[in-house]
This record gives sequence, structure tokens and C-alpha cells, in this order.
Amino acid sequence: TTFPGGIVAGEIQAISTAGNLIFTSGARLSGPGVSTVSTTGTVTFGDAPAAGTAPDELAFLGGLNRSGGPVILNGDLRSFGANLTISGTLTVSGNSLIISNAGSITLSDVLIATNTSLSVGTESSGAVVAATFGPSTVSTGTSLRLGSTGTTTVSGAVTDLAQLQVDGGSATFSGAVGASGTPIPNVILMAGSGTTTFGDNFFATTVSAAGGPGAVSFNGTTSTVTNAATFSNSGTLSLGNGAGDTVTFTAGLTAGTTAVNGTLQTTSAPIALGSLVSTSAIVTTGSNSASTINIGTVSGSAPTLTAGTITLTGSVSATGTITLNSAGNVTLSGGLSNAGSLAVTSSGTTTIAGGSAVAVTVNSANILLTKTPLSVSGSTSLTGTSAVTLQSGSGINDSSTSNTGAITISAGAGGFSQAANAAMLPGAVVLAQQGLDAEAFAARLRVLLTDPAALSAAAAAAATAGRPDAADRIADFVHSAALARGG
Repeated sequence: TTFPGGIVAGEIQAISTAGNLIFTSGARLSGPGVSTVSTTGTVTFGDAPAAGTAPDELAFLGGLNRSGGPVILNGDLRSFGANLTISGTLTVSGNSLIISNAGSITLSDVLIATNTSLSVGTESSGAVVAATFGPSTVSTGTSLRLGSTGTTTVSGAVTDLAQLQVDGGSATFSGAVGASGTPIPNVILMAGSGTTTFGDNFFATTVSAAGGPGAVSFNGTTSTVTNAATFSNSGTLSLGNGAGDTVTFTAGLTAGTTAVNGTLQTTSAPIALGSLVSTSAIVTTGSNSASTINIGTVSGSAPTLTAGTITLTGSVSATGTITLNSAGNVTLSGGLSNAGSLAVTSSGTTTIAGGSAVAVTVNSANILLTKTPLSVSGSTSLTGTSAVTLQSGSGINDSSTSNTGAITISAGAGGFSQAANAAMLPGAVVLAQQGLDAEAFAARLRVLLTDPAALSAAAAAAATAGRPDAADRIADFVHSAALARGG
């Protein structure tokens, strides 16, 4: 049955028939009841409008429940607060909208034709639920926008689209988005009030995320973005939800607060994050000069960072072992804040602006301590193959620090140097034989002799490990032993 001039009625009730229904010039069903179409044939809503004219509008004020056979859409399908449900396969043959205002939109499998765009849920606050989105054939130029300010849930795969745009409220993609050999060329994430979550594998050429309060999560085992990506939304960017997850931004990543649970990597390209919240995170960019990591604060647990250059501008408070590997310089300009055990391996200069940690081990060409003392409750080992320098105001364990571990400093040809007001406690300082000569030893003594307070504190610390009554104890032991032998 064809309605070539459109239809105006209260509602439609087409049940259990095998014929096709074709609405070629729109429809307006203004009745309060739900229009129910359960025919097994194909239902076509709209046709290609003439050039310069508006698309056909199919308005079901009381809602639509389409079950049975397939649907072809070429126009605007809408309700005004009621639910829209299409249970069969929906083929979008021309640019179309599906809008429900406050009502829900429920779709099954959606196929989009070549050079065709589909917008679902824009101007709407109701929930959107769909199974899959893909092309009607091996088509190109397909575009999908999901824009409800409510919740959007896609349970299956989203494949072979030219563009995917997600904005509004929370959106969850449970199936894969794109594929390894056919990534989605352009993904736009206009982060609204909720969280956009990709629960399975994700593959895209370009991803852009404009500003907004929303959050974005990539939780699949493998997520790959080819071009450099910038996330300017204020919500958290979450990458991975388990140790086996790998998120690759091949050409680099710039983002604000970023939570990593798994591996975040680039291919010799920079990573710049406002902050890192780590769950045993592995963050790596390679080792050449362009492969930089620049992060503000670092919190959470046990991060491992590997790059050509590593710069941490905020405080580092992560627990567990904080591992930093660099072919160039490592800079902790924000210092340590009740951090775990810091382990640094660097071929350049390692700079630490003081702070507090459980333990510190640094192997670097040059080691530079700046600003404030480094307070370490356990052991401190600084191995500088060239030099180790304690600048003014810095040091290791000032007089207020409770420290039980040893301090081991090994300096190469550049030697060890310490500013006059740089603190060095507890009582013992170990200087490795390598790089230690008469002049270096004399320089160390000159520093200590000009700092009575440090000497007094060191003496007090040393006394806690000493035995002032050692002679009496030895005498008592000898005497007891002699008596035991009958002497």
C-alpha cells in the first residue's frame, strides 16, 4: 500500500499483514495512541526529496512500535515525547533524523547507505538503545551522530562508517567500534554531562574531543588511534581497565586528567597529560628525542614511564615502585610527596626537587638535587656516572627526618659537590671509590666543617647506632667466658 500524498490521521494499526507500506510524502499521526505496525513486509518512510526542498517528516505524536519486517527511512522520523521502536532491520537510504524529545528510541540493526548521514536522539533527552550500526553495502561517506542528552547504549558493533559523532549524555558501546584493517576515519566526541565508554576494541584514524564536562573511557583489549589526538574535555580520560589492555595513540596524545590501567603507548611521539592516575600503568613513547612524556601530577600506584625525555611538573605521590626509564633527561620539578620507591635509569641528567619517599635509587649520567631536601625513610642510592650535585637548599634527609636507611653516593669524573647549606643526614655517608680522590675527599670535608648543625645532627644519628658501653660489655663477656671454663 502506497500513500503518495502523505497521510494525516490519528494513528496507524497495521497488524499481521504481509504487504508493504510506503509513505512517500511524509505522515502526521496526531492521535494519543501508539501507532503499531507489525506487518512482515517492508515499511518505507519517506523518499528522496526534490532538490532544495525539506526532507519528508514522519511524525508519530503518540509513538511508534514497528515489529516484523524491515524498515527503509529517508526523512525525519519523530515523536513528541512518546517512544519510537523499530525492531527489524532499519536501512537509511537518505539523510535522516530520528528524534523523540523525552521518549525513548529503540533500534535493532541499522544500515546506512553511501554518502548518507543519520542523526539519532538529537533534541532529545530520552534513552537511545541500538544493536549495531554499519553500511548498507560496502558504502562510503556514511555518517552517524548519537546526540541524546539521556543515555545511549549500543550493544553490538559499529563498523565501516566514515564519521561517528557522540554528544549529549552518557553513551556506552559494548561492541567493537571500527576494526584493525578498517578504522573509522573520524570520531568526534563532544563530551557532555556523562561518560562515553568504549567497552570493546576501538580503531579510528582521527579522534577529537572538544571541551565539556564529560569523561571518556577506552576499556577494550586493543584501542588504536592513528593520528595525534587531543582531549580537551574536563572529565577524566580512562585508558584500559586491566593489565592486558593496550591503548595506542600512534602519533601522540594530549589530555588532562588521565587514568591508566594497562599500557598507554605511542610510536616515537609525545604524551602530554595534565595528571596521571596510575593502576600499575605502563606509559611508553620510545627512546628518541621526540618521544617525550610530560605530565603534571602522578598519583595512584606503581607507574612505569619510558621515553626519550620525562618531565613531571607536579608532585609525584604514587605508591609502590615508580619506575622512570629515559634515554635523555628525567626532571621531577614538582618533587616527591609521600611517594613510594623511586627508581630512575637515565642516560642524561636526573633532577629531583626534593620531597619525601620510601626509597630512592637513581642511575644517571648526572644527578641534581634542587630546592628542598630529599627525605627518604629507607635507603638512598645515587649513582651518577658523571657527577652528583646537591644545590643550595637541597640535600638528603634534613634534621627533621626519621631515617633508618643508608645513603650511597657514587660520582664519576665530575665528582660529588654539595652546597654549604645542603643537608646530608644520617650519620654515615658512603662515597664510592670510583671518582674519589684526595681533592674530592677534602672538598667533602670542607663542606661538613662549615656546617656545625649538620655535624651535630649527624653525630646524634650515628649515636643511635653506636654502643657507648661496648668496652664494659666485652669485659663482662670475657669474664663470663673465663668463669665458665673454671678460670
